[in-house]
Amino acid sequence: MLCRSHSATNAALMSQSQEERRLISLTAKPKLRDVYINTTEATHVLAVDEHFESHFGYRARPPQNKAIVDLINGCTSFLIAGTGFGKSHVPEMFYLAHDPKYSPVVLCINPLLSLGDDQAS
Repeated sequence: MLCRSHSATNAALMSQSQEERRLISLTAKPKLRDVYINTTEATHVLAVDEHFESHFGYRARPPQNKAIVDLINGCTSFLIAGTGFGKSHVPEMFYLAHDPKYSPVVLCINPLLSLGDDQAS
């Protein structure tokens, strides 16, 4: 099941009819927030840090920040880190870097069975 919970809670979107929302979701391409458009990578790093801190209450760790900025810039990113590092915050922050009306669908695949097998052995 795919869920667009962050954009669905936006009051402006909820005031639109279901048909209007459906058409937007089918035709709209993801659009970054203005702070990430036509700006430098250094600006992206600062914006991600500020947005991360306002959302989670602490600054992003450098590998988290780099992964988010890479995704914003359209690059593939691969983050390997231990349990409790905050890897799941990366796709969430990438999602939140977009305009809520034109946000992307972010699909996270977690190999829970493999993780359980690794921890059991």
